[in-house]
Amino acid sequence: MKQSKKISLYSYLLSLFIGLILAVIFGAIVNHQIYNQENSRFGLLGKFFLDVAQFPSNLNKFLFEEHPQVLSSGRFNDIGFFSKNGKIYLNTNKDDGYILLSSFDKLEDQASVKLIRVRDQKIMHKWTPNIDTLYNLTSANLQKYSEGRRKKNYRIMHPLPLSNGNIVFNNNGLLFAMNACSEIEFFTKGTFHHSNELDHEGNIWVPSVYFPQFYSNFPEYRDDAIAKISPKGEVLFKRSLSEILVENGYLGLLGVGKDLDPIHLNDIQPALSDSKYWKKGDLLISLRQRSTVFLYRPSVNKILWLSTGPWLNQHDANFVDNESISIFGNDVFDTGKDMRLIGDSNNIYIYNFSDNSIKTPFKKIMAKTEIETLTEGLAYPINQDEFFIEESNHGRLIKINRNSVLWELVDRINKEEISLTSWSRYLKRPEGEDLINNIGVQKCT
Repeated sequence: MKQSKKISLYSYLLSLFIGLILAVIFGAIVNHQIYNQENSRFGLLGKFFLDVAQFPSNLNKFLFEEHPQVLSSGRFNDIGFFSKNGKIYLNTNKDDGYILLSSFDKLEDQASVKLIRVRDQKIMHKWTPNIDTLYNLTSANLQKYSEGRRKKNYRIMHPLPLSNGNIVFNNNGLLFAMNACSEIEFFTKGTFHHSNELDHEGNIWVPSVYFPQFYSNFPEYRDDAIAKISPKGEVLFKRSLSEILVENGYLGLLGVGKDLDPIHLNDIQPALSDSKYWKKGDLLISLRQRSTVFLYRPSVNKILWLSTGPWLNQHDANFVDNESISIFGNDVFDTGKDMRLIGDSNNIYIYNFSDNSIKTPFKKIMAKTEIETLTEGLAYPINQDEFFIEESNHGRLIKINRNSVLWELVDRINKEEISLTSWSRYLKRPEGEDLINNIGVQKCT
């Protein structure tokens, strides 16, 4: 009997020891997989272990999390589809532009993209990709920062029309091109995120992530990169932003420490024409975490101009005319627990290179209209006096001038709910009509 008890105790301690060793090995493999998915030495085994580790969290989200693309319409109960209090905005009749609206589609029960003619609110075309196909492609290519594997999570980020009628988008993972029939024409491997923009040669500039990091002794931190992609999906150019900053004397902007996302690149805007202050092909680049915007010439790896603030945690920098740029300042403090506006609203800053002045001509109307997306958001200059804004966190599109609201739009699901928007785009009339013509050329089976 005593011998049996000794054997049982021995077996128990041995099993406990082996269990601890296996748990340590399992944890080490999962940790390695999280930070080295594109270069993992464990292959399919590492992916399997990571899936097992994430299963409880994913199950909890699936069962209890609210729909990530459905918002309460509390702030905008009186706003509809280019309407307020049930009446269409009169200014839509004077607007010859188009909206490329990316949002959750209540009819399709997933994200879609709609091309809308503003003057009569007509939906000219709709793209509805197969989300399972997109997720399967992303999963197969092991994207380290890709979104959760659920249909209701999938956002079609910042759709960009190409000259052949296709649209390009990302979802914090692969870069996709989709034809008018909602079929995937190509995808580009890598981790792509935030904005998608065309340069003067028809190539696509998109934020990416650099592997391995420029500073290899900081394997945990996210090293954002700028990437140029051909219209066929080929990677033509890619460079670490850490490398760009260091080689131009801005090491201090990296701020590597507890912040594992020290740069947070969220916009690359190519210059489409020459001016006294920039050349075609120069890039206007926004670094949210550093509250910094700079003008960069990739052909010679040179930062031509850089400013930190007065904007704070900004998104979306644009060229306005031949001497000025705009910056959409979210103007929030990140407390580590939440984000809070420092004033009454977001703001649009106009920086003029001719006299180094910074003005905020839309401050009063933005405060009056309570434009206050804490993250994301964009502001596209239609001209010097008019801007198209997406208030992303709250699902509102709005066109303003310096004194008034010209129109507003939410994609309404029902009386209580509206759809989340995912970086929609305003197209001027020639761009919109070209897209419609190019769509008409494509034949869907």
